[in-house]
Amino acid sequence: MAIKISLQSTIIPVEIGDLKFEVNIDDKNNKKNLELGEKMRAEIDKIENLEGEKAEKAEKATLKVIKESFDGLLGAGAFDQIYGLLPSVTLMADVFLELMIGVQEETAKKFKNDKFNKYLDE
Repeated sequence: MAIKISLQSTIIPVEIGDLKFEVNIDDKNNKKNLELGEKMRAEIDKIENLEGEKAEKAEKATLKVIKESFDGLLGAGAFDQIYGLLPSVTLMADVFLELMIGVQEETAKKFKNDKFNKYLDE
């Protein structure tokens, strides 16, 4: 009798509005995804309390990081598609943070395995 083990996918489907994307959480991409999240967080921290011309410059820099982050996570052109529907740096940053939280939660679900816990208990 053969032992059959089904493999899980490393792809997480993502829907933003009516747009559909995929996030790959294999080892290589998972590391990259975490780095994108950290870079975005650092950029948001920079502009949080700025005003005037400094805030405007920081906002442009943040938009560049947001574009890199969306395209890095969801694929080339993803930022342009989403920004076309939501042309706001602040809201785009919020969507990206929500996306990162969702990816982390879905990744955790894939690695939380009752079979592993059962094995440890025996």
